[in-house]
Amino acid sequence: EVIKSSTQTVTDGSTTKITFDTEIFDTASAYDTSTSKFTVPSGQAGKYFIYSGLTHTSGTSGQISDCRTVIFKNGSQHKGAFLIFGGTTGSFLSLNTFSTIDLSVGDYIEIYGLVNVGSGTAQVGGDASDDRSYFGGYKIIE
Repeated sequence: EVIKSSTQTVTDGSTTKITFDTEIFDTASAYDTSTSKFTVPSGQAGKYFIYSGLTHTSGTSGQISDCRTVIFKNGSQHKGAFLIFGGTTGSFLSLNTFSTIDLSVGDYIEIYGLVNVGSGTAQVGGDASDDRSYFGGYKIIE
């Protein structure tokens, strides 16, 4: 599992790769903090349960109109969770997504997020002390 240690400003309304810079554990050395990618290592192909939770924010006084947390496989959108509002809502929203994915050696997983704000600054929250945004996975079957 990996987390964001600090808040990442993203382009308002644009799907953006989220950077996770702190490993909590990585038993197969499959995650690279410099690229924010989980890559299936040699001999580890199989079905994986992948999960991510992002804290979408518009800063302390802004308003979010929609947000997304998306799992990408090999550079393409695989599965996501979306919240779209008719109006505006609060300044912080947590949104989780998860999927069981068949992965081959060399396949890679990345997490993307989108924050569309009515006001404020589009951000994905991060804090090393409370795991506001996280990404992880584990192999469930060969």
